[in-house]
Amino acid sequence: MTTMPPTSNTVHAYRGRVLHFLHDPQYRERDAYEYWEDGLLVVMGGKVVQAGDYAALRENLPAGTQLHDYSGKLIMPGFVDTHYHMWSAIGRNFTADNGFSYFPAKNATARLFTADDFYASVMLGLVELANAGITTVHNWSHNTRTPFSVPPHKGAIWAGVTAPAQMWVKRSNSMAPFTAWAS
Repeated sequence: MTTMPPTSNTVHAYRGRVLHFLHDPQYRERDAYEYWEDGLLVVMGGKVVQAGDYAALRENLPAGTQLHDYSGKLIMPGFVDTHYHMWSAIGRNFTADNGFSYFPAKNATARLFTADDFYASVMLGLVELANAGITTVHNWSHNTRTPFSVPPHKGAIWAGVTAPAQMWVKRSNSMAPFTAWAS
């Protein structure tokens, strides 16, 4: 993932197979998107300003444009997940088809999680999200019972510093009242 400084004069052009959505395909199937096998996505100041055929757009790029060549790779918008529980990514593998369902598995293991378990589970959750094309996530971290549920040296993950996706952290805590965190 490329991060660009939010200055208005920064121009980046990304060459690749570009899929650009214009409308929701559920409602406008015929003209919902544009696709260019050899396309160019032009970004200025962190915002997409143009998308189209590489050959048609390359001649008009401003001087100093940084060209990033992802030929053969698909460039498309990321998806947003508004409800995800990263802390329980590991636990999703504890369930079985023959009766040990998600909630009994979670209840049996959640209170045993250490700070390192939380961190490992969040990292696994980030990999799951990135693999699905999700670039923004609202993480419901209700099992992080105290500020110490995440080790200080790994706490940057909660701010999205080491994340391959933009992160919002929601601490909706059903294990302990939020006011208990204030001390």
